Amino acid sequence: MIISETTNYVSALARTSIFYGTSREDLHALLCLSQPRVGHAQQALCWQGEPCGEFYFLIDGLVKAQRINAANKLQTLNIIHSGEVFGIEALFSGDGYLATFNVERESKLLVFQASQFLHFIRTRPVMVMQILATLSKSIGRLVKEIDQLKLLNAEQRIAAYLLENYDQDSGDNKVVLPAKRSDLASMLAITPETLCREVKKLKQTGCVSGYNGFLYIDQPSRLEEIISGGTVPPSTLGNTQRN
Repeated sequence: MIISETTNYVSALARTSIFYGTSREDLHALLCLSQPRVGHAQQALCWQGEPCGEFYFLIDGLVKAQRINAANKLQTLNIIHSGEVFGIEALFSGDGYLATFNVERESKLLVFQASQFLHFIRTRPVMVMQILATLSKSIGRLVKEIDQLKLLNAEQRIAAYLLENYDQDSGDNKVVLPAKRSDLASMLAITPETLCREVKKLKQTGCVSGYNGFLYIDQPSRLEEIISGGTVPPSTLGNTQRN
């Protein structure tokens, strides 16, 4: 790697939740263990249940995490974007990869070998504690998502997803949606038809607007009311909504 690339990658790794707080010296050393790789569209990087031999940092591109669930159906768990580390939880689970990671479009990755990484962190307890803390938070999110799938109806699941995925500080309250409608529907355990119907209803009531790859959260309080089980009256916003 050239120096400018190394500096950029170190900065990118420092922004990830898994390596947040890690010294730049350690991140430089960690980067030396990585190998660049190009993933091609529709390529599987690893398979559900396969022993963990490596984990990944997505420099650029898009990767989809999918698994066969208890009902023997293919379910989309997550869409992984540039700047995210994935597959690392399989290092500690003992059960192999929790999902199959499929490249959605040509992607640039850094690949870290599991055995080298485990040896690397043996003398870095601060890094280990940060990794464990991040994985613990991930487990908490998964438990919350499972509860939502059990307890919430389709409209409430969509409302919860939108509230959890928009940046309140961005100023535009925008949620970037998965490129494929079917992926979001699968993540929420509903049909694409139900997703379209419920989003249309949310637009009609003034909760959200837009649907060209993203939604604007126009009325967060209304979404919170939906999740709590309240009914949302039709919008009185007139033509102020974005289409």
